[in-house]
Amino acid sequence: MSTPDLPARLTFESITNFPRGTFSFIVMRSYQNYADEGLAERVEAADRQTFDNLETIGACVTITCFDGKPIGLVSYDPRTFPSAIVGQNCIVPEFRGRGLGREQLRKLLATLRDNGFETASVTTSDHPFFEPARRIYQACGFCEVARKPMDGATDAELIDFETDLRQIDV
Repeated sequence: MSTPDLPARLTFESITNFPRGTFSFIVMRSYQNYADEGLAERVEAADRQTFDNLETIGACVTITCFDGKPIGLVSYDPRTFPSAIVGQNCIVPEFRGRGLGREQLRKLLATLRDNGFETASVTTSDHPFFEPARRIYQACGFCEVARKPMDGATDAELIDFETDLRQIDV
């Protein structure tokens, strides 16, 4: 359920406004109910890479704040321009269910479109934990384009989604 004053309470800020560890804190809080061996090490490495490379990797990470408090983040990889790859996209559990994840993704898609990107893609899992993410992607104009087995998992698949930024309203 969305709050009527959502736009006034929601801001999107550069990760440069936050200390090291912010990336890993948000991602680990967001994934606290998802078991993934090695996740913490991968997320800590991503945090280090982001803060060690603020002008490149860090420029592609946006922190979502609600009433000034960091509650989510979204990132993208621009190296396949004019297509962008959506990377991390998460909201901490206590702020889910308010439409904030959808607003966060819509902000990213509008930024990408405004910067000349024509398409965007994202990959997620068919695991039940990621059902809200899949719904958000579809609500924001993404369409499923492929499925493939997840490395090391016999019962899980990865789902690829794409959208044409020139044809969606964000």
